[in-house]
Amino acid sequence: MNNQVENYELGVTKYLMGHRLKVQGGIMYTEQTDLKLNSFTDAYWSAVFQIELGI
Repeated sequence: MNNQVENYELGVTKYLMGHRLKVQGGIMYTEQTDLKLNSFTDAYWSAVFQIELGI
């Protein structure tokens, strides 16, 4: 398999209520290139959201 995959990510974290609540979010962009054919094959965006509660 002669594919090259490149990932770019950007994320942010915010603590609230004295570190009892953590909110995180991020976006990702992925590109895939076929090195054998020297051509762009695929790309997509994805996103993540997370909430964490502490005691």
